[in-house]
Amino acid sequence: MLCVLADGKLFYDEIEGFTYMWGYTYELTVEVNEDGSPSADASSKQYSLVSINSSVEDELGVEYVIDNVELLDSTIHMNDGEYFFLSQSFECEDTALCESLLNMNNSGGIVTITFKYMGNGVINLISWN
Repeated sequence: MLCVLADGKLFYDEIEGFTYMWGYTYELTVEVNEDGSPSADASSKQYSLVSINSSVEDELGVEYVIDNVELLDSTIHMNDGEYFFLSQSFECEDTALCESLLNMNNSGGIVTITFKYMGNGVINLISWN
């Protein structure tokens, strides 16, 4: 699962009304409410977007290196011809590279994945090892 950094801590919950886009750093105002009946493994809090205070786009060509990626069932997958990394879509410059990674998914292996920012929220997988 992808997470955000909130007040110096990792935050994994969904923020209702907010859709993350690759290549952007956001400052958000979020409302926190108690959930009276959370499921057994869910947070007792619900988060709702109040406002996006700032949205800063990364420079084109920035590389995102993600270490220690465990290849589980939902880490890398394809749906209707589109590739996804932890539910976030990505593109491939080299289809063979993406297919080889996709074929290793659900193996439990650990890899390092590198994406390159192409602009407008689009990232390309450029390497993995």
